[in-house]
Amino acid sequence: MVSAAEMSPDGQRVAYLLSVPRDPFKDEDGPAWSELHVVNADGVSRPFITGEVNISAMAWLPDGSGITFLAKRGKDKHRTLYMIPVDGGEARKLVSLSTDIQSYSLSGDGRRAALVAEEKEDRDRKKLADQGFNQHIYEEDGRPPRLWTVELGAEDPEPKLVEVPGVPGDIRWSPTGAQIAVSLSPT
Repeated sequence: MVSAAEMSPDGQRVAYLLSVPRDPFKDEDGPAWSELHVVNADGVSRPFITGEVNISAMAWLPDGSGITFLAKRGKDKHRTLYMIPVDGGEARKLVSLSTDIQSYSLSGDGRRAALVAEEKEDRDRKKLADQGFNQHIYEEDGRPPRLWTVELGAEDPEPKLVEVPGVPGDIRWSPTGAQIAVSLSPT
């Protein structure tokens, strides 16, 4: 079953996520795998990333040269932003944080990304939890998502926290890349 599809900027290809059910007699319990495939204008589909993977939030680079997506691959501890070239080659990590990236948006030129992710857990709080103080207090213990921006062309990109008055949800860059629209909630 196709769970998401995105047309390339030139309209010649469509990237799509294919849900592949797990084999109940072979695989561990869990949701269906989510693979990345691309179909061209002639209707020929090509697998890009397949197997035991969970690809999400795919988007074309503005110039159509690659597809960005979120996934936890290899030795990743958290969901990370990747890019795979459409003309061949392996996916490469664009940016990772110390927590899962929940969503992202690319600037119009593809050089920057806005990310929504939680901040890293406070060391003191983690130390206490490791010692057994692991109760959760409703609406006090949660780490709300935060908004980050990052320059993607840098060798080791360092995300920058953007202070916003609330909890970010949906994010989109303006076409010029000068502004980011952010849906906010108070908590």
